[in-house]
Amino acid sequence: MRFAFFAQTDADTRLRILEGRRTRLAERLDAVRESASRTRERLDEYTLELQRHGLEQVEREVTWLDGLITAERDRRRPTDTGDRPTTSGRTTEKNTTADDAPRPGTNIKERG
Repeated sequence: MRFAFFAQTDADTRLRILEGRRTRLAERLDAVRESASRTRERLDEYTLELQRHGLEQVEREVTWLDGLITAERDRRRPTDTGDRPTTSGRTTEKNTTADDAPRPGTNIKERG
């Protein structure tokens, strides 16, 4: 997945890409877990550790994607506290979370 032009992509497409990637990773995670349970007793400790590391890496990416998907969905829903009307009648959202941390996918220029 390439994020170079993600900000210029429309919200529906971004969400579709993120959800698709998450689905593929979840399938991979299931396959790795199933494989690990079948072969655990036949592998040495170093191979098991490598397998565990790969599993944790995929789990972290799924968690990261879950956060991006949640942020993208939240960005699409107007709220009473975080949205400001613009002259065009559309709303713009704050690019920070409740604790003023930047939302995923924003940069300093966008937060201004």
